[in-house]
Amino acid sequence: MANSSLSHVSLSSHLALAGAHSGEPSQARLVARVGRNTIRQSLRPVASWKLEDPAFGFGGRIIKPTARPAFSQLARLVEENPACPIALFGHTDPVGGDEDNKKLSEDRAKAIYGVLVRDTAIWKEIYNAGDLQEHLARWDYQPGRIDGVWGPLTEEAVLEYMEDLSPETALEPACFLGEGAQAFQGCSNFNPLRIIAPEMEVWDEVTGDYETRNLENGPNRRVVAFLFPPGTRVPAWPCPKATEGIGGCRAQFCADAGDRRRSRDQPRERRPEKTGEEYGEWRAIALAGSLERTGPEKDYTAADDTFCCRFYEMLAADAGCERTRDLTWLTLSLVDTAKFPGFEADYILTFDDDDQTQRYGLSENGWLREWVPVEAAHCIIEWRKRPCATRYDPQDEDYPHSVTLDLDWRLEDFTDVG
Repeated sequence: MANSSLSHVSLSSHLALAGAHSGEPSQARLVARVGRNTIRQSLRPVASWKLEDPAFGFGGRIIKPTARPAFSQLARLVEENPACPIALFGHTDPVGGDEDNKKLSEDRAKAIYGVLVRDTAIWKEIYNAGDLQEHLARWDYQPGRIDGVWGPLTEEAVLEYMEDLSPETALEPACFLGEGAQAFQGCSNFNPLRIIAPEMEVWDEVTGDYETRNLENGPNRRVVAFLFPPGTRVPAWPCPKATEGIGGCRAQFCADAGDRRRSRDQPRERRPEKTGEEYGEWRAIALAGSLERTGPEKDYTAADDTFCCRFYEMLAADAGCERTRDLTWLTLSLVDTAKFPGFEADYILTFDDDDQTQRYGLSENGWLREWVPVEAAHCIIEWRKRPCATRYDPQDEDYPHSVTLDLDWRLEDFTDVG
């Protein structure tokens, strides 16, 4: 089937992608007049949403305030698809062990679920209290003493932060697949969008980090939400929880999963040029309580295949948001009117005069460091010196400083932008 049948990405913020899937045409069902019939319903999402790496950062679990616009996109998608149960899938990059990444990826998805259902107990379970208190205090929430103890003040600050992250959406567990039992899962590093080349595993002496590796692996660090048709039930869910290990994940692997995950001389990316019909289908049989694979077997040797899990690949087959985007770092020192650097600043980035691409941020010691899409021709940066005890508010319009940057990432080195 041609690429035109893939889903349309209707919302894009350079931090999140969201859109509807092509879906299946409605068909009349003809059944025999017997005592009992089983109608098989295709397990195919109708829409999807993706929160990308800048919301977490390398190795991170705590959701940053800059994710708020992405939650607004999810709220619109939920509103456009009423009564469609949701399932969240967390992902990591290939750095680290499979078991550890299984836990990290699940925690990322679970953190999103906690925000959407306003369950502070989930954050208490997955986060170190001291680390979370430090982040909340820096963002001008009041968690009480930073002592690593989850007390009433920390509880109140977490709930307030959740409400600020996703003010338009507060859901019940029943809004998720399996009445919440299948709401979140971690895919470890089994379904990468990009496989980097060995030469990218280089230690950067200047930054003291694997800068190139972490940047190139960025598209792999994400959380994806799939919305399914109303009434969808999957009694035999194939995705294990992190506490159950990765054996259940490996049971869903395609035959050449090892080769798919292997790094080669050149980096590879997933290119979603096929649709669900070409992958075969998993079908839920509600009465039998089982999950079976039907349809033609897919050739799993194509160069554009980087997903190891056949089940996840089927879900993402029509998902336009499960694609890579070329990004690069933009690093700037923000100063005030006296050209004094080194202060915390709130900022807004707008790419190519498109309000849908706005990204909000909070600088560290005056330094703005953001991923920028290489296709952007220019970027408007607005910022303000952050007053003491003023909470991060992306809706505040008082940003007195601004600059427009013309971007040309083809240049290998430049000292002057503007």
